[in-house]
Amino acid sequence: MMKLYPAWFVFSFTNITGLTMIISSPNWLTMWIGFELSLLGFLPMFIMNKSSIDSMVKYLLLQSGGSALMLASMIINSAIQSENMFLLSILLKIGLFPFFQWVPTIMTTLTWFGCFMIATIQKMGPMIMLLKKNNNSFMLLLISSTLSILISGMMGLNQTNLRTLLGYSSISHTAWMATSLVKSSKLMTTYLVYYLLISMMLFFFLNKKNLNKINIYYSNNDPNLPKIIVMLMILAGLPPFSMFFLKLAILTQISCYSLITSMLILGTALSSYYYLTFIITNLIKSNSKKNLLWQGSMILAMSHSPLLMIL
Repeated sequence: MMKLYPAWFVFSFTNITGLTMIISSPNWLTMWIGFELSLLGFLPMFIMNKSSIDSMVKYLLLQSGGSALMLASMIINSAIQSENMFLLSILLKIGLFPFFQWVPTIMTTLTWFGCFMIATIQKMGPMIMLLKKNNNSFMLLLISSTLSILISGMMGLNQTNLRTLLGYSSISHTAWMATSLVKSSKLMTTYLVYYLLISMMLFFFLNKKNLNKINIYYSNNDPNLPKIIVMLMILAGLPPFSMFFLKLAILTQISCYSLITSMLILGTALSSYYYLTFIITNLIKSNSKKNLLWQGSMILAMSHSPLLMIL
């Protein structure tokens, strides 16, 4: 369990202040300062785990590189070069293709609270700044998001570490937000808020159980198993849960790009597979007769979900 120290409240306030500056300020330089404050407030999360000191250095270098690119994009006069450089700095900060690999690598060494922060809170600032920026490089953003969803789906198939798996899941959901931003800022905001709330509950229960591996045996009367499974099913985008309809709305918005739409569907199917691997494995291991009917209903619903997604 996470221990709280008085100094962490100071760093949390620094993080919130930086995020507030990014959201409220109309000045690009003030937003850049907000990024640095948010970074400074997050770094103590690495101290909670001694094995994550190397990850702290990697994260600091990556975020500093993204901030340097962003600052350079504000200085360059050429509109095309400035927009492309700005977009690359955002892709580096939020961990989308081709800068995605740092997300699961760093999340593996963090506590569950740190994983929640890096998967959600630390990505809110760049996404909001991307929302404010009138960027004409939308096709580059769409291609990067599509490849991120496809590759994260493939990379997560053989993972046994739960933190690493949720790291690839975070890449996929971030890419869906960026994809929705191409056509609808309101849809992106809805997706971001919904993902934040679901992730908050999921990481809370994972921290409570202190889970690390996918194949975990649950006691027969564990009340947290249904909660974790339902939240994972929501994040997987399985019907009839709300995340499925959000993804469906995004696919409808970009249906004019048929190849990209097909790749997004394939990437989502791959992501759903490793979610279902975790869910079904733990349902089978939790073999209480009392919950047998509930388990059978869940497995039956999940077995039909891929078919419903295709239809």
